[in-house]
Amino acid sequence: MGRGDGRSPVWYMRLVYTNLVPDWLIRVGLRVILAGSARRWNRMGLEERDEERRALIEKLRRSPIAVHTEDANSQHYEVPPEFFRLVLGARLKYSCCYWPEGVWTIDQAEEAMLRLTCQRARLEDGADIDRASDGVPLPVRPAVIQGYYHVRR
Repeated sequence: MGRGDGRSPVWYMRLVYTNLVPDWLIRVGLRVILAGSARRWNRMGLEERDEERRALIEKLRRSPIAVHTEDANSQHYEVPPEFFRLVLGARLKYSCCYWPEGVWTIDQAEEAMLRLTCQRARLEDGADIDRASDGVPLPVRPAVIQGYYHVRR
């Protein structure tokens, strides 16, 4: 939503970023933009849709996994730690929770997500995990304590 032609900033985004536009108006704007995209998509033929999909996939492959990480980090640290203690579960996990059947509390949802993450990563005893910050491998001992793999020091 930040760029009209993919190159130049849209004039109204300065207002949005300075909190001068109320949330309800932002939602209306997003609905208008999405409706226009849906109409354009529905007018396309199958070959044109497929080409558009392939172009998007290629663009995403060339793109970094995360953008504006410095902004996100600075915004994160603007919030006092007490806020996180009030709204998050025991593990203070703010990235994602998993709520399968039978999970009723945020503590359970944090544990369920950590368990699922470890399963999907196929962590095994003695496996190395690269730290995202510097690529240094960390040996991991998957001792499951309430569904979480702990890093061996």
